[in-house]
Amino acid sequence: MKELPLLILLFCLFITSFLYGEEETRQSWTYGGIEYILPKPSSQIVIPADVPETHVVVSGDTLWGIAGQFLKDPFLWPLIWDLNMDKVPNPHLIFPGQLLVLPVIKQPPEVMPTEKIASYEPKMFPLLPRTKLIMSGYISAVIPSGPTIIGSEDPINELSTNDIIYLDIGANHGVLPGDTYVAFRSERKVVHPVTKKTFGYLILNTGLIDIIATQENTSTAIITKALTALNVGDFISKYSEEPMPLTTGSRKINRFGPPSGKLPGCILDAMGGAEGVQDAYILGYHDIVYVDLGSNNGVLPGDS
Repeated sequence: MKELPLLILLFCLFITSFLYGEEETRQSWTYGGIEYILPKPSSQIVIPADVPETHVVVSGDTLWGIAGQFLKDPFLWPLIWDLNMDKVPNPHLIFPGQLLVLPVIKQPPEVMPTEKIASYEPKMFPLLPRTKLIMSGYISAVIPSGPTIIGSEDPINELSTNDIIYLDIGANHGVLPGDTYVAFRSERKVVHPVTKKTFGYLILNTGLIDIIATQENTSTAIITKALTALNVGDFISKYSEEPMPLTTGSRKINRFGPPSGKLPGCILDAMGGAEGVQDAYILGYHDIVYVDLGSNNGVLPGDS
């Protein structure tokens, strides 16, 4: 009879183990010597159905806040970090303009026995905002010339959005009210960092202007979007919208892998940098740079 209590205890332990099993391991990440653990096992995490595929970081965002907003649980922020480690190595440091991939519910494709399943097409996103694309400019082999801004309604040195300006082209040059022009200027000479020879001249777009009235050889216009301060003397040319380069979003780069085999190139300059950028400017995520590869080398917008 003394063995009965022991048998009952062993039976209870067996039932408890059978019903509850071993606790599932919770996923964890380590940064700076600190381990970050999810609040529950992966099998118990419920991702809301309305989570967007991506989120563009705005000022004041944190991974904690983004997880609270979209995943309804700020403690799930490591899931977002895990998907974006290629561009967010430090989970406590994200920047406005970064495109973050969010965890979403993966719906299994519906299998039709008599139909062929279409191949997966990755969703494409704009590589950068339209305004940044316009203001990025280009490197020209020669200093441009052409029509210019010759004055403004108010005698100010730096012109901005909604300022009225005057141009030295008019109806005799085919200018019509409603036409859109882009203003630009030569920013500086670009020297190739390897050959040390003059490569060209950095041309930056300064703003968009719309024609509001024309005379025979002059026009009146309004600045509709100032990308930076416009100046009297800035050149103008007819504006045509460039196609937006697209990307699939997050790209994981193997920093220790073999060369890609693509044509090698060199960064010549950066938007906002100083002359001699290789000595004076630190480049980071979403900076605009200019390279010595172009369409003659088979390079297309959106290429990596």
